[in-house]
Amino acid sequence: DKIMNDKIVDCKDKKRLKTILNNGKMARVSWCDVNHKDNSCAEKIEKDFSAEVRGTLANKTERAEGKCILCNREATAIVYIARSY
Repeated sequence: DKIMNDKIVDCKDKKRLKTILNNGKMARVSWCDVNHKDNSCAEKIEKDFSAEVRGTLANKTERAEGKCILCNREATAIVYIARSY
């Protein structure tokens, strides 16, 4: 959907994440632990950015590349981060 795609921005670092969230958009990021075995990165998003990990796309498999935006561990998934209003 065009409207939603205009709101999603690829993000590779914490500084850019803050800018994206402050502009009311959703960040698409590489993430370390989508299965929630270790919630430290998700907790850091909530604490440091007042945002939430919204999850992965249900209708599309996205391949993670690189490192987690927060902890620098190997990324295992692509997740979407946004604030609720």
